[in-house]
Amino acid sequence: EEDASPTKSGGKKAYPKWIKFCLSHLFTRWIGQLWQKKHQNSAGDFPTSEVKKSDETTIQNMEGVLEKFADEFVYVSAKLEGQSGTTAFDVVRDNNGKIKKVKRFYVCSRNIAYKLKCNNDFWNWCVANNIEKKLVKYYNETGKLLIIQAEQCGPGIQNNIYGFNNITWFVYLMEDMVTHTQLTLDEMLSACKALDIHHVPIIERDIKLKD
Repeated sequence: EEDASPTKSGGKKAYPKWIKFCLSHLFTRWIGQLWQKKHQNSAGDFPTSEVKKSDETTIQNMEGVLEKFADEFVYVSAKLEGQSGTTAFDVVRDNNGKIKKVKRFYVCSRNIAYKLKCNNDFWNWCVANNIEKKLVKYYNETGKLLIIQAEQCGPGIQNNIYGFNNITWFVYLMEDMVTHTQLTLDEMLSACKALDIHHVPIIERDIKLKD
């Protein structure tokens, strides 16, 4: 239901109420997804074979983790109020899992992958900031093919509580598709600087989880 956006940010056609209902229930979700594919410039389901969905859990709700990793060093970032956005690439791999060819560039909402240059806030931000071109250039220079996961904030989203004039992405996770590994904080900050994009505010770093 989070993807049930109006025409301005969701695609060609606004969602009818019955589609919102279908998307919000597990057993009827497939009906809503069929409607999305026909009306919302959807390229299909989220590409989970290469990219995990952006489902970050608040650490305060994970008692077992707090106990097990109490003495581990961590960083703390702000949880911004917006929409989850993801970019990735469709790739061809050999029998050993190595990337042979980089194909299509994906732009996704929380659950849906959208077609090339679809007229919604997710794609409009990527086009305005040349994200595909920057990521390909970064791959050629570093050998890292990055997945970006970010919070999309701005006009028309969560009442725009931050007062942004334009749609803006704030990166909170990056993963290298070549090695299937998440970038460290320093690697992520360095990549954001190289790509000239924002990251979520880092509140604290190098502190023990129990503190």
